[in-house]
Amino acid sequence: MNITIASPVAETIRKELGDFTSIVFFKVVITGLEEAIGEKTAHVSLVAAGRTRGKKLAQELSLTGKENSLEEATTILKQALGKDGTCLCVIDKIVE
Repeated sequence: MNITIASPVAETIRKELGDFTSIVFFKVVITGLEEAIGEKTAHVSLVAAGRTRGKKLAQELSLTGKENSLEEATTILKQALGKDGTCLCVIDKIVE
């Protein structure tokens, strides 16, 4: 099974429906992982996958390898992950 969290710079895999999935379905996947490989192992795997995706997204959004102000980064990430992007989260501000 392939689950992709879309980003505004990534290619859309499901052209007609978009690459979004419901949080209810995602929770079912997490529960299935916990039952199959154990709760702690599933959590470690999901955190590692999240970190990998975060690093890849930062590269896609050109947030790596150069100095961005925190305000710039906030604006870019709001657009990618907020209501105009994947609707993953609301970002109010980024602090050092």
